[in-house]
Amino acid sequence: MNKEKLEEISMGLISNSGMAKSSAMMAIQAAKEKKWSEADQLIKEAQESLATAGQIHMEVIAEEAKGNPINFSPLYMHSEDQMITAQLAVEMAVEIIYLHKNK
Repeated sequence: MNKEKLEEISMGLISNSGMAKSSAMMAIQAAKEKKWSEADQLIKEAQESLATAGQIHMEVIAEEAKGNPINFSPLYMHSEDQMITAQLAVEMAVEIIYLHKNK
């Protein structure tokens, strides 16, 4: 995989992960205000952004599985960190919203 393609993938991961985290945090805020349908919609959007990030991430995994080595890139490493953090943020938001609904 060439450097430009890896940069494109990295930016896609960062962008979608950022959108997922933002939607998750907005969903928590909506739940605090008892706006349940808005919170649910925002969680759905966060999960969709994570799904897109996952599809992008699979491009790299598939390349490596084909035997095409991926050169180390701090940008790609950062993008994976962002994706993992976004996954955790969305999972936590779902649990926090559940707790707000069931007080």
